[in-house]
Amino acid sequence: MRPGLIMQWGVPNAGPVCAFICVTPLQALIAERIISYEGIGRYIFLFTNTFYNEKIERYYQRLAAPAVTSDYLLMKRNRIANYARLAMVYKEWRHFEVERIYFGSINSAAVQFFAARFPNAKRFSFDDGTANVLEESAYFRVRRRAAWKALVHRLARGKVDQQALVASVEAHYTIYSGLRNIVDDSKLVEISLAFDDGADRPAGEPLLPSVTIFLGQPLPESAAIRRESYVEVVRSVSPCMYLPHPGETTFASLWNVVHTDRIAEEFLIAEASRRESVRVYSLQSSALLNVRHPRMERFAIDLGLPGAFNGSYLRIAKQVGCSIVSVN
Repeated sequence: MRPGLIMQWGVPNAGPVCAFICVTPLQALIAERIISYEGIGRYIFLFTNTFYNEKIERYYQRLAAPAVTSDYLLMKRNRIANYARLAMVYKEWRHFEVERIYFGSINSAAVQFFAARFPNAKRFSFDDGTANVLEESAYFRVRRRAAWKALVHRLARGKVDQQALVASVEAHYTIYSGLRNIVDDSKLVEISLAFDDGADRPAGEPLLPSVTIFLGQPLPESAAIRRESYVEVVRSVSPCMYLPHPGETTFASLWNVVHTDRIAEEFLIAEASRRESVRVYSLQSSALLNVRHPRMERFAIDLGLPGAFNGSYLRIAKQVGCSIVSVN
């Protein structure tokens, strides 16, 4: 199934609802944790993205199934045309009494569009991965558009922009304990992606043996490390499993490649839930920073790569409890 717009309509006149807007599977996983943490019963749900695959479908359906109503919107390159598609969703949502809006991407057109149309709804944000804590990300910078483009977007979107969202949130749910976020520290609510519901290790079953897992990363042509050198780094760790990044091709040269319909964060949590211990290595994988579990050890590999991003990544990795290791 390749959707343009999927709608599963519900009953709007049964009391207040919360609205969740997600643009990545990780955001959907965090939203799922928030719903459980806060005991949210009735919510409406929108997932937007610029592409579609089975992994996205998995996480969309998990939140869509219990939702009062849900929509999947495949966004196009023409951003102005996307507002017309968002207006189609709003025609349905406007019949609901939306009292809270939860969102991850403060620079998302969909988030800003709906925040503007439900001005009385309280706003709650949550992490969009490491974009919330890496100072090199777009969230720590004010986006500059040509004056005419800014005017067109404001007319189509409404008056709510990235800065207005950050300033107006009631609280922000974060998976990064103790780190500076885009939202003031006084508004941070810490949550964990770890959620052991017994599905990965039924009660009474013994823990499986320990494993070492390497999280892959795509290597662009401009990468500071050659592909051959990267393969040697992976082999020096001798992982029991190599979990490739969705955009990666390097793994074709490696052993023990694992394919899963789960995102890396949830895969790692599942392994830690059913094993004696899990050792996880990676070179600049954001997933390494996103998860923690009592039986999980995390290792960020430092190859002395140039650039501000590498330095920031290693600093954040150390702050969230990863060990920094050099691999020869």
